[in-house]
Amino acid sequence: MGENSGNFSSYDRHSKYDETAKTYIQWEANDDGSGYIRKEGDDIVVFDQDGPGVIWRIWSALAKEGKIRIYLDNAKEPVIDRPFPGTF
Repeated sequence: MGENSGNFSSYDRHSKYDETAKTYIQWEANDDGSGYIRKEGDDIVVFDQDGPGVIWRIWSALAKEGKIRIYLDNAKEPVIDRPFPGTF
């Protein structure tokens, strides 16, 4: 009891199901990767959760560039600070 969970996905939210027409609208939408929680300078924050937990999975379809930084317990320095490609 008392557990919390969190999830973030950058999937393209333009696709919708129209209950009246019983069909999808903009089913072909494919702008994944453009979603994030907030920007901090030149960096983007893709997940932010308070309380104890575990990072179960980090996945990217096209991790060709960039870095990943993971901060725990409001630390000023990350516990992981590596190039994203080949890190996991």
